[in-house]
Formats: sequence, structure tokens, C-alpha cells
Amino acid sequence: MSARTSDNDEHHISPQQTIQPFEWLTSPSSLLTLLQEHVLRQQHTDENITLAQQQRPLQALHVGCGSSTVGEFLVQSVGFSKVINVDCDHDTMQRMEDRWNQRSLSIISSSDATDACLMSSRMEFLTLDFTKEHLPDKYIDSFDLVLDKSTLDCTLCSDTATAALLVECYRTLRSDGGVYMVISFHELDLLLPLLQNLPGAQWTVTHTTMERQVEQFPMTSDPSRRGSTVKAQESFPSSEPSHNNNHNSKKSLNVLIARRSCVLDGYGNNIATSTLDFDAVYSHVHRVNDRWFQEQQPLLTKLRIHELKEAFEKISDIESNNSTDGGGVSLEEAFPILFTEAEREHLTFDHFLEDWEAFVQTHEGLGDGKTLTLETAIAFLTEMQ
Repeated sequence: MSARTSDNDEHHISPQQTIQPFEWLTSPSSLLTLLQEHVLRQQHTDENITLAQQQRPLQALHVGCGSSTVGEFLVQSVGFSKVINVDCDHDTMQRMEDRWNQRSLSIISSSDATDACLMSSRMEFLTLDFTKEHLPDKYIDSFDLVLDKSTLDCTLCSDTATAALLVECYRTLRSDGGVYMVISFHELDLLLPLLQNLPGAQWTVTHTTMERQVEQFPMTSDPSRRGSTVKAQESFPSSEPSHNNNHNSKKSLNVLIARRSCVLDGYGNNIATSTLDFDAVYSHVHRVNDRWFQEQQPLLTKLRIHELKEAFEKISDIESNNSTDGGGVSLEEAFPILFTEAEREHLTFDHFLEDWEAFVQTHEGLGDGKTLTLETAIAFLTEMQ
């Protein structure tokens, strides 16, 4: 059992500690075919993999796991000997670990506490923020599978977070065929160059798609105890699509498989390094993101320019009627004009000020930099994209 769980309370978890598992994007069982084809089968069909490598126990890292039961599925149904679940939410990790310890007791048909302890030890739950810290060095070049179920999606609004995630996934992936598997709702035009051209990465990236399959956990009548009983969770949720789901639940998902490859010297020794240059990866992520947004979601379209012109003319008319100086629009007034409501959910006013200050420093003739004209606004947005 976990060192954090005492013998006296490992059988008594209060309702406040229980947790209802949640699967983002798709159910664990929907991943089985992908795992069989790209991880399990490769262990036996790749001519470059030795017999010893084929027979070694499989280990997996689940990044950004949250309250997902993918780790349980990998251990119980797929046969992984060890799964490390990582998330930055300490409370969720503690509660999922408590859940697994209890589940281990039910999996072992006998009352042998030793067997239950061995089953429990096949999963670990670590609280970690990849932007600030690394997994212990013992996990370098360690995992046959690093599973990313929409965690990369969540980092794409931050170049730093994306770079940190990719560097850590590569660092811990086995250099002799380990697979980084990304399940994503993002566009392939963004994801494929992000992984294919990752600086320093020695891997081959392929792509496929899968239908999203929404999991359905059994629910108890008492909301405080949902997900708390082992009996209600004895089998994994059905991967059959729900007829009550909206069209988003049927959307196809992109799956990227990045397989690391050996780098052999003249003597046949694998000399591949697991360390990527963070600054190079960060610059690459920034370039790919910028290029994709410029091509696919440009800030400036003909319609957007027309709307900006109308907004600035409206404010100019108001200022003329009020006999005020029509020298431009204040930054506070400009912010909701320049960015849509959806864009402002990700770009705060403070972030806008930082970008604007950087723009002012590199452009002459903007006066005190406290107001924008239509021409300045268009130049600013052009540079931002």
C-alpha cells in the first residue's frame, strides 16, 4: 500500500475522500486496439527488438491523468506491470490512490494482504508540475508507453508548458521503441509538425484517427458516495457511444504515435540521448503555434478590419459630438474592440498591456503609447499574429 496510507484507515475511506472518475475525450477501453497495434504487437514483430526486450515487463506513464481510470485499465486489462500516474492536482492524486488501494483488495480473490499489496504497488500516483519539476531520474529512458489523453491540448495556450511537457515525455520514454501516444481534439495541421520536427527528437511520428467513445460509470443514488464503492466499479465502463450524447461526443479524434528509435554506434550500441534542449523546443513550439494561427485562425481578416474600422469611427463620432480630442482610443476602450469575447477568455488585459508595451518599444511615433488609432491597431494585430 502507499506509504501515505496507514494500516488503520486503508479500509475506511470517508465519503468526503471518495472520487467519481472522469474520462476526458474517450473511455479507457476504446484505447485497446491502439495499444495492441502500436505497443503490444510491436513488442513481438519489430525485428530490431531483442528477445529480452520482448519479455521485459511493460511500464507506462500517464501524464495529466486527473481522475481517469486509464491506469487501472492498463494494469488490469492490458497487462502493464507498472503505471505511473502524474497530475498537478494533489487532492485528486491522493483520492485516486486511495481508490486504487481499495480496488486492489477487491481484485485479489483471496484475503492475502501480500497479494493485495503487490497489486497496489503496480500503480503510483505523483503530484507534479512539469513546468517546475521533473520526474525522478530513475524514470529516464524507462517507459514503453507515455499516454497523453488531451494533456498536450491543454498546454497549447502556453509555449512554456507545451515545451516542458514534450521535453519530459521524451526524457522518460524508452529509447529503444518507446511510444508517446497523443489522443487529441486539435487539428492535425498543428500537431503533426509539432511532433515530427521536434528539435533533437529521434522518433518516427505516424497518425491515425479514432471515434470518440464516451464512458458511462455506474452511479449510486447517494451523490456523496458516487464512485466510492468497489462493487460499482468492478468492471470498466462501457465504450459504447451513448445515444443521449450531442454531436461532439461522436467527433473523430486525432491520434499521434511518436516512436523513439535507437541511435547505434559502429559497435551496435544504442547511444541515443534522452535529453532535449528546452530552449530549442520552446522556440519550435512558438514557431509552430504562430504559423498555425496565422494560417488557420488569423487575427486579421477582411471582416475583422471592417469591424475595427466601424468601431473606431463610432468612438471618433462620439468624441466629436462631445468636443473631446479625437487623438485615438484608450487602451481600456481598445481591448474589447481588438479582441473577441472568446479571445479575451485566454488573453487578459494585463497580457494585452505586456504585448502593447513591447510593441511600443519597437515602434516610433506612438507618443506616450496610451492610445491607439485604427492604423496602429491594425499594425499591432498584424504583428501579434
